Amino acid sequence: MFSVYRKELKLYFRTKSTYILLTVLLAAVGISATILAPLGGLQFVPVYLTPIMLATAPLLQIFACRRQKRTGFEQCYFAMGISPLALTVGRFLAALTVFSIPVLEIALLPTILSSVGSISFGSVYTSVLGFLLLSALILALEQALLAILPNTRVGAICAYIPPVAFYLYHFLITLLPLGDVPLSLMTSINPVGLFYAFTYGRFPIADLVSLLVGILLCLTLDVLLCRHRRGDLELPDRRRTAIILASVALALSIVLSMGAALVPDRLTNPDVSKSETFEIVAETQDYLKDLATDVTVYYLVDGGKQAADLDIQYFLYDLDDLSTRLHVEIINTAKNTDFLARYSATGLSNQSFVVVSNNRYILLDNNDLYHYYNADLQASLSPVQYSYYLSAYTEYLQTQSVGQYGENAVSIGQQLYTSQTTVAYFDGCTRLTNAIHYVTSENVPTAKIYGSANAMDASLRSYLISGGYYFEEIASPTNIGSNCDLLILHTPKSDITEAEAAALSNYLAGGGKVFLITSCYYPNMPNLHSVTQEYGLDILPIKNLVCENDASYYYSAELKNYFLAHIAPCDITTDFTGSFVVISAHAIKMEETAPEGVTTFPLLYTGKTSGSLILVYDNNEEGEESGEQYVCGAVAQKGEGTLLWISAPESLTSTAYSLSAGGNFSLVYEALNWMTDNTYTGVSVSSTLMVTDTLNLDTTGIAILGVVLILVVPVAFVIPTMVYLYKRKKR
Repeated sequence: MFSVYRKELKLYFRTKSTYILLTVLLAAVGISATILAPLGGLQFVPVYLTPIMLATAPLLQIFACRRQKRTGFEQCYFAMGISPLALTVGRFLAALTVFSIPVLEIALLPTILSSVGSISFGSVYTSVLGFLLLSALILALEQALLAILPNTRVGAICAYIPPVAFYLYHFLITLLPLGDVPLSLMTSINPVGLFYAFTYGRFPIADLVSLLVGILLCLTLDVLLCRHRRGDLELPDRRRTAIILASVALALSIVLSMGAALVPDRLTNPDVSKSETFEIVAETQDYLKDLATDVTVYYLVDGGKQAADLDIQYFLYDLDDLSTRLHVEIINTAKNTDFLARYSATGLSNQSFVVVSNNRYILLDNNDLYHYYNADLQASLSPVQYSYYLSAYTEYLQTQSVGQYGENAVSIGQQLYTSQTTVAYFDGCTRLTNAIHYVTSENVPTAKIYGSANAMDASLRSYLISGGYYFEEIASPTNIGSNCDLLILHTPKSDITEAEAAALSNYLAGGGKVFLITSCYYPNMPNLHSVTQEYGLDILPIKNLVCENDASYYYSAELKNYFLAHIAPCDITTDFTGSFVVISAHAIKMEETAPEGVTTFPLLYTGKTSGSLILVYDNNEEGEESGEQYVCGAVAQKGEGTLLWISAPESLTSTAYSLSAGGNFSLVYEALNWMTDNTYTGVSVSSTLMVTDTLNLDTTGIAILGVVLILVVPVAFVIPTMVYLYKRKKR
């Protein structure tokens, strides 16, 4: 076998075609590594290299087959008494050695690049192993296929059928209406799909076995055909026998791969990345051990289990193992649209969650599992916010205009872009633990929302839910019902009816709690304001915008309607130490003499001698008044009934949350807790730091890396070898 291997290897390196193919592969490795390595995706270099490997592997075997038939080396081997097994394996190992040269470069990159950044060696080397196994399978398959097809031209054409079929296979089966188990079984017989399992920081034992068995079956088939060519195996019909042998090999490979796919993933996919990002923290472990109520976590994935994020998937499996009361189920949202409608989950991002118990359910967006903390801004940002602000600053750099984003978004984006203190966290343990606690708790206040569609900012809703509030949408204040702990009237765009005003008044008179949010753009609502007038609060008869003249309270010197509010000392603000950023508020008129039995006080207001009010009259002319205290947040009480009115909807958005370093949401939460006597407390769970593979290279460093990998390495490989071939030909 060694003599065959050595001679075949020499033949490979005595032909120009081998060097051309290897140069192309080395350049492809360089291009992929230059793009992916700075982004922390070195383990995906083999994925990008796969199409080129599938295109070049048949060529390598076709050239070898033609050379063999031209030189008649096989008959020489037979004459020397070399066995078909040694001949087949020697040829295969020679071809694999040639293909191992670009794989060796990929394997060396982590060691070289680790000096300028952090790299997960486990993820990279499992990916390299998978790529090497896939290459070996393709080479063994091509060797057997070309042995079956004696015609060189026919063999050259048919040699490309398996690689193309393998590469298109995964896309084609996703078009079929299959369940998760059939889809998993179908995927398990695709070599390219088996290789992809090696690229996610896991060591897929079942896929490893499937690829190895596939290689052995192809080599076995080639050995039998070689024996037949030597005359050791008498067959009545070579073509018929080849078909039978190929069918048996294919059937055995399919059965084994499908059997491996049915083994539970957790038993066959140990983690090799050694990342602490997705570990279950101690607080979550302690909480789930005492879980006494059945809870199901539905993982919503467009495409089902095969498209699920492996890190999150195994994270959920690990959670499931901590309690017999907890169950995890992956829902294919592409095929189970009824499930989304049942839980009103159509607006969630892909790979989000629904946590369900017998009491209630809660939606958890995938974006809520992560956050960025920036010490310079003293703010915690969701991935959507983080991306938004960076996009704002990127567009500004390109156009020198704030564009659609606005000046403040550009300013925040600039701080994020230039900051060195932005840190990413995985908050999955915190969010899911508190979601489970939420759906199993008895003391959760019910908050019903009426107003314009999707008026409440998703971040504020998520913030309040994490504080224990359960939300229900209602179509009218007449549908308040008896189980409403808090009614939120959020930015109604049209006036309520007289019947709705009466229902709202009766709800307050019966001890109800109302949180009213109104906009300066929709001031004309006499029926609604007839209710607020009962509590000594009203709206000015002209459209207006509250500003602040005191520069020490500006948030933006250019935008006076962005300002830090004066906050009244009261029971609501006893423990509040932050700030509240007011954005585009209108003035709330507080009667000098409150109605009998009503107590009112301002919560958010401007300075008494510095406040400014921009007035918009019916003829669209503007005026300005100052020297008064203008209120944009007020509280009124009558008996047990409480009305909290904030006249700045934009102050209750994720943008305001960032501007106030969380202060806006915190104050609203404190106010609602005071109104509803909410005693719900979540579970204190720590976040985990997200450690990603990154290279500390600037633009110049990346350019140098690209030149070395894309040009220097391939040229340094091909020039000496071509010189050697030229001199050898001259001799």
